[in-house]
Amino acid sequence: MPTFPAGRGEGVVCEMFFNRDKAAGNVNYAYLCLKYQFLYLSPQKKEVMKKTLLFFTACALMASCQNTAKSTGAEVEEAAVADTLYYEGVVPAADGPGVRYEIALAQDSTMGVRMTETYLEAENGKDMTTQYVGKAEQVVEQRGGVEVRGLKLDFENEDFYFVQKGDTTLRMVNSDWEEAASGLNYDLKRK
Repeated sequence: MPTFPAGRGEGVVCEMFFNRDKAAGNVNYAYLCLKYQFLYLSPQKKEVMKKTLLFFTACALMASCQNTAKSTGAEVEEAAVADTLYYEGVVPAADGPGVRYEIALAQDSTMGVRMTETYLEAENGKDMTTQYVGKAEQVVEQRGGVEVRGLKLDFENEDFYFVQKGDTTLRMVNSDWEEAASGLNYDLKRK
């Protein structure tokens, strides 16, 4: 049986609850004693307990706000994924079976872009992959009396150019917006 300081009734209250709960087989008798012991504390001790309780409540509130921010970040990321266009395709390579491009374009005010460039079987039969992150710029130019709509993907060390062919195709071109003279397929299809 727990021993509590006798005085102002706390020993009696705990004794009653201990005996009753022990007979019922309840193992939470100590919690009940401490719960009812609060009723008999001096005003100074009550004030200390209130301040401690307020401190822990404030900590719990701040921790719950941080968890909410994390879930909000996940919701924002989920919404960003929903507002992203994906293009994918394999274009010819000079010294291998091809280069696979995977492009994710954000459809918001940031115009962010993420691109994965994979040279197929480049190094001893293994693929070589490079990741790019940057900004996309929509370009509209007149070339030979024809309006050309395209995207300039601006990465830190390199730029890529694509002409839009309908709603579902991007065609890789050079920096002068000219298609390859070889006539080979340089198209990336929307997923």
